[in-house]
Amino acid sequence: MELRETISNMGSKSKTSDMISKAESVLKECFISIAKMRLSKKNKDLSYCRTHAQEIAGNIFKSLGFLNQIYYKRSWGHYREQVRNLSIKPDKLDPYLDTIMFSRSPDEIVSACENLTADTLCLISERQNSQEETRSYKEQLQGYYEEEKGMMNKLLTACEKGHYETAFFVAIGLQDGLSRILYAAEKGRWPGIIDLGEHREFYANYGYPDLIALLDPNDFEPLRLAVIQLIDQLEKQLKREGVSINKFDSVGEFESFYINRV
Repeated sequence: MELRETISNMGSKSKTSDMISKAESVLKECFISIAKMRLSKKNKDLSYCRTHAQEIAGNIFKSLGFLNQIYYKRSWGHYREQVRNLSIKPDKLDPYLDTIMFSRSPDEIVSACENLTADTLCLISERQNSQEETRSYKEQLQGYYEEEKGMMNKLLTACEKGHYETAFFVAIGLQDGLSRILYAAEKGRWPGIIDLGEHREFYANYGYPDLIALLDPNDFEPLRLAVIQLIDQLEKQLKREGVSINKFDSVGEFESFYINRV
C-alpha cells in the first residue's frame, strides 16, 4: 500500500520540482565516474572503463526515471525497454548505450558516457526552465545586504592595502554569491547542483561590474572603483524592489540585528 502511494505521488505536479532535483543529484554521480575514467592511469583498461560506464548507465536510468516522474517496474536487464517508452530521454540514448555495452574501445566508451551525461543534463536544464517562475526579491534578499556589506568592505580594504590573495577570494565569492541570489530572486528557485553558469545571466543583465575580470595584482584601483559601483547599484536595486536596508555603526548593532532576524 505504501509503495503504491509513493508511486502515485511521484507523478503529481506538486512533486515535479523535487523530482527534477533528485534527477540532477543522481546525475552528479555520473560526472564523478567520468572524472575517474579520465584521470586514472587505468583509463585504457577495458574492464575499468566498463565498470564505471555501468555505474553511469545505471545513474542515467535513475535520473531519467526521476525526470519523467515514474517508477521502474523491473530492474537490471529490463531498463532499456522501459526507458524507450519515456517521453523525456536523450535522442541518441540507444546508440550511446550500445557503445557502452558492446564497444571494446575504452575511448569510445568514455566518449559515449560523456555525451549521454551531457544530453541528460540538457534535458534536466530544459525541464527546470519550463517550471513556473516566481520573482521573490523580498523573500530572497531580505538581510542579504547587511550580511554581505562586511565582505564588500573587506574587499575595499584589500584593494587599498594591495592584498591580492584577499581580493581574489573575496571578489569571486562576492560576485558569484550575488549572481546566485539574483537568480533565486528572479526565478523563485536556486541554481541547480550542476549549473553551467546560467545563474550569472541576471548579474550581467543588470549591468553589475565584473569584479573577477578586474582582478590584477599590479593595479587594484579599477577593482576598488567597481566595488563602490556595485554597492551603490545594489542599494538602488534593493530599494526599487522594496527590500529594506539596515546600516549599522558598530559590530554590536549588526550582531543584534542578525540574532533577532534568525
